[in-house]
Amino acid sequence: MKNSDIGASWMLASMTGDPRLTEDRLPYMRNFKLMQQAPAGDPNHGAAMGQYYLWKKQKFVEEWGDHIEPIGITYYTLMDLGNILLFERDDSLLRSSFRAGAERLLSLQQADGGFAVAYGKHDGKPLFTDLKDLRPTFYGFVVAYKLLGERKYLDAAVRGADWFARNAVDKGAFTGVCGDARLINDFATGQAVQALLDMHGLTGEARYRDAALRTARMYATSIYTHPTPGDREIEYKGRKMQEWQISQVGLCFEHGGCAGSAVKSGPILLTSHCGMFVRLYEETADRLFLDLARAAATAREAHLAPDTHMATYYWSQFDRGPGPFPHHAWWQLGWIADYVFAEAEMRSGRRISFPRGFMTPKVGPQRIFGFEPGTVYDEQANPIMVKGLFDADNTDIEILSALTTDRNRLFLILMNSTPRPQHTALTVHPAAIAGRRIGTASADDPATGRKITPGGDGAFGITLPGYGIQTLKFDLEQ
Repeated sequence: MKNSDIGASWMLASMTGDPRLTEDRLPYMRNFKLMQQAPAGDPNHGAAMGQYYLWKKQKFVEEWGDHIEPIGITYYTLMDLGNILLFERDDSLLRSSFRAGAERLLSLQQADGGFAVAYGKHDGKPLFTDLKDLRPTFYGFVVAYKLLGERKYLDAAVRGADWFARNAVDKGAFTGVCGDARLINDFATGQAVQALLDMHGLTGEARYRDAALRTARMYATSIYTHPTPGDREIEYKGRKMQEWQISQVGLCFEHGGCAGSAVKSGPILLTSHCGMFVRLYEETADRLFLDLARAAATAREAHLAPDTHMATYYWSQFDRGPGPFPHHAWWQLGWIADYVFAEAEMRSGRRISFPRGFMTPKVGPQRIFGFEPGTVYDEQANPIMVKGLFDADNTDIEILSALTTDRNRLFLILMNSTPRPQHTALTVHPAAIAGRRIGTASADDPATGRKITPGGDGAFGITLPGYGIQTLKFDLEQ
């Protein structure tokens, strides 16, 4: 057993208020995270004892070994607990566990800023000594500094990022985080991009931005770009569809190399890089990043399991679903949210913007929202997901919703996911928000200031150009 995108579970609970999450799931997920960490008195105190829990043997293990990894501390203690603490700032027990993890990671950093790949749990000896830890392990210090504010963590992050830039980025050499593939390069390279960008944000040092962009261009070679799909009809595994519906373009591999899963299973459907690629397009104006993000994010219905609507993990398994690991669903929710909010930010010229949390273990650079308000056209607002809030008849138009912090204004953000004009009939039901109703039938467009009125049937007829955006603002009252 393992959980995956812990941040996404708290994000969804914040956005929905669903008691099935807040009361029935999150307390147990919190307990799982606390039990995952070695307790006081254990020689490995502060370390994550493994990402998998073997319920018959009642112990945590890493992939392919009973050991601890410094990047496991970054992942399953600092990033996971860090994301929870963004929502649960007064949880003193979690904060204590988080600090223990930060101190353990600090104790394992070598004088030159690097780390050993792994250590035996029982003898403390380094393992996989033929490999270097060419992974963004230093990112744990970024999280620790942001939450604890102590200079020693920033200094450690600088040492680690500089070591990584010299030994990984400058040489174009990376190791991965999948022990069952013996740590060959994988989606952790994408995480390195975001980790270096965060270092640039913390320090203002141009060398980290440069290293991030160089790494991003290298990671782009992990993304499938051919063959170019068309709209001709094909038959695949007994189903007729258009060629683009089964395309691999835009997808990433789990791990590469001659021994990696890409050889047999092709790419994966967890395209955690999408939101970051949109941001990289904003940073560089390199259209390839944006095109690859959109190719990965759209038109993947063919790979949804018919019964659960969860995406298959490996492309080659078509619509079988995620198999015995339903935790993949949390990762899917996380990367989709990161992507659509990144599109909203970019298309609005950053007039729509929500604070992002930390990256998630371990599939890529996706980050979560919902722990504090953002801004929608200069108004403080929280992202929400309320069942029954609206009806729309075109699934090619994504709709995000946000509620001002005083609960007096509702924003609906509509985005065309295709390069062709799209139309939708939108009906809004603000009574789905407890204690609120629309003050007037019309809506405001905060980007232009013009009024938008519904038709006689109460529906708003919205037409968007290719990849267009339209925001509607409704005044609410009790």
